[in-house]
Amino acid sequence: MLTALAIIISVLAVGAVSAHYLRGVANLYLENLLMLKCSNIGEDIDARFEKIEQCVDTVAYYAEKHLAGTSEEEAEEYLDDIDTLFHTEALRTDGVITYYFRLDPDVFKTEKGFWYSRVDGDDFTPEEPTDIEAYDPADVNHTAWFYIPKAEGRPVWLDPYYNDNLGGVRMISYVR
Repeated sequence: MLTALAIIISVLAVGAVSAHYLRGVANLYLENLLMLKCSNIGEDIDARFEKIEQCVDTVAYYAEKHLAGTSEEEAEEYLDDIDTLFHTEALRTDGVITYYFRLDPDVFKTEKGFWYSRVDGDDFTPEEPTDIEAYDPADVNHTAWFYIPKAEGRPVWLDPYYNDNLGGVRMISYVR
């Protein structure tokens, strides 16, 4: 009886130590698996952000190169060219739900620009361009996309915000 009790106690002790060890090994394995998954997702997000930057920078390079010498009368043709390029780039870039181009009213006296979104579908549909002069520059939910990069003098990623121009869609924007 004493021998049987010693064997049972030994088996239970070895089983408890083994279970504790295996729990630690399993937790370490799951932690490593989770870290790898997070790393892969982070790399995917970084790649999407880089593609969006590349899309905007491509259009901006073309737009800046061809803007020099453009008169008020030539602005519509200029915008059509930019619109076509931007549409093509936006369709090829994952994560883009809206794109817009606005000529600075300090340079061109009439409101010129375009805006498209695909919040509710697969293709971009035209939206009424925001009258930026109707809003205070501090109104981030309506005009951050215009005033912040202009003030910074460089392209910027805007912190997440609710875009009131699209009915309160929460978004992150890269603007130049």
